[in-house]
Amino acid sequence: MVKGVFFVTRALVFSVCLMLVGCTGGNDLSASLHAYLKDLNRHELINISPPVVRFPQYKLPPYATKQQELAQFDIGLLEFLSLQQCDLGILVGKKNSVLGKVMPNSQRFLYEVRVIKALNECEPESVVLRSKLSQVAVTKRAELTKAYANAIYNSQETDVFYSVSNGYLPLSENQSGFQSLRISLDKLAQLGHMLEVKKSAAFIVDSGVLNDFEHHFKNIHDSEYAGRLLRSLIILTDYLNAIADNLSVLDTSPAFCRGPIVFLKQKFKTHYIEKIQPYMARVNSTAYEVLASLSSMQSGAAKPSADLASFLRQFSMEETDQIWSLYQESAQNHARQWNRLLRSCHVF
Repeated sequence: MVKGVFFVTRALVFSVCLMLVGCTGGNDLSASLHAYLKDLNRHELINISPPVVRFPQYKLPPYATKQQELAQFDIGLLEFLSLQQCDLGILVGKKNSVLGKVMPNSQRFLYEVRVIKALNECEPESVVLRSKLSQVAVTKRAELTKAYANAIYNSQETDVFYSVSNGYLPLSENQSGFQSLRISLDKLAQLGHMLEVKKSAAFIVDSGVLNDFEHHFKNIHDSEYAGRLLRSLIILTDYLNAIADNLSVLDTSPAFCRGPIVFLKQKFKTHYIEKIQPYMARVNSTAYEVLASLSSMQSGAAKPSADLASFLRQFSMEETDQIWSLYQESAQNHARQWNRLLRSCHVF
């Protein structure tokens, strides 16, 4: 009896899994691209091999490779007691607490900005201590780009954001806006620009750009965007290139224009015009903003390690050998080959 229930349960679970696969498969970018290619291959003139699945060449480096060390701010007990009249004393006390010693990099950046502001505003009676605080403020301000780099590249949130293990960007229009992410990255990009032009800590705090700072990192985490963007651009590039290469050798003879082009146009419309092209338009709209923000953030951060620099280059919009430019080129080539066939046969 127990064995019978076990097998029935397994069968039910298996059936549910099949139903889930059937429901989600149509929403997967790779499935849609494969369906486009498969339908084109139904014609005897077309024989396109599915591209081999590729991953980005570089992954986000491990913690130790990314982390940039910051100078320690140590003061004696008597000095600490003399700072209680300033906000600096409160900040130093929090930093030396149990939780303060293990604060994540995003919170450490907030601490560094606030402590620099407090260092500049604190005026202890001791001339020696005042001079020491001034020197520490200069050092810390020079290192603020390191703290910023640690926050935007070396946190749990950004590890998820840049992960290439989360699949592709969603096909659904309702899930592809990423408005919260765009707002958060824009705020972090504004912060990066302030650091790049060497705005003071007081200016940064008073600007309000640090408001909801931790919430921005939550939006970054929840989006899982950057790694999925890379993978989406790669698979789109590979499929569009494969299709364009095959179309480029087709001869637009009268016989071709009387028959095959009608079939191929139908598949082009069903798969590309109605599904893939609108998806690409949504990807482009968000990616333009996101990649611009990531570039501004990198400009405001301290120089990365060689491994991190190689990883970040993959998000460049200017370098012609990186995926964004290669993707744009593949989309243009794909459109150009379809345009050649349709115009040659006077089918629009």
